[in-house]
Amino acid sequence: MDINNIINSVIADQLSKSVSQKINISEDKSRDVVNMAVPLLVAGLAKNAKSPKEAKNISEAISKDHDGSILNDISSVLLSGSKEQEGEKIIEHILGKKVT
Repeated sequence: MDINNIINSVIADQLSKSVSQKINISEDKSRDVVNMAVPLLVAGLAKNAKSPKEAKNISEAISKDHDGSILNDISSVLLSGSKEQEGEKIIEHILGKKVT
């Protein structure tokens, strides 16, 4: 089983339901979004991890800021909005800044 399947099997249902409620779309649509986003984020992390400096940064960020407890209750985190800015920063770091 690849990492995308593992992540999707662990969090997709919970995350899809939360996304659906948060942005008012059907669970089917939100599941499609989650299923597209997970491989994109994993690929971005893999690309970044090829650089020794970035791999070290990823490891340090995970060790320092992320104990994994977010996976216990993704719904409440998403629906509360308490981590939105942090999430935006993480996604920007993984995927890069959009140049306008």
